[in-house]
Amino acid sequence: HVAHRRSRDSSHDERIAGAAWTLFKIMSQRKINVAIVGLGFGAAFIPLWQKHPPADCYAICQRNEDKLNAVGDYFGVNARYQDYAALLKDKNVDVVHINSPIPDHAWMSIAALKAGKHVLCEKPLCLTADHAAKLCAERDRTGRHIEEGFAFRNHPQWEKLEELMAS
Repeated sequence: HVAHRRSRDSSHDERIAGAAWTLFKIMSQRKINVAIVGLGFGAAFIPLWQKHPPADCYAICQRNEDKLNAVGDYFGVNARYQDYAALLKDKNVDVVHINSPIPDHAWMSIAALKAGKHVLCEKPLCLTADHAAKLCAERDRTGRHIEEGFAFRNHPQWEKLEELMAS
């Protein structure tokens, strides 16, 4: 049963709000279709994406079919993928929110950028300086946005505070 996966952690809310706000500004203020990859910890983010007006939790991705379907049914997400490469081919996906095991963060983020997707990756984004350089190079080459899932960083309240401090 996945009922316990609904998040009560306000830092998750703020993280999603900040990421949604940043991506909403980038994407010309249209609705953002998010795909969540990894449904262990990642399932907690589904209702958060669903409740933010500029976003839609459009798709989920999980290797285990039973878990994929249980989570998809529970949260009402219809687009479901067991294969990450197939998810990246879906033209309706704008943003990939990566919640996979940490060693997979860098290669999955790079693959998403190469597929033309924006990326929100839970921390840590990568484990080596080499991976960081590759991520930055791919971001620069594609013009896509990549963000580490760190609460508060791009929340509108901090952008306003920065603006006030600069004036």
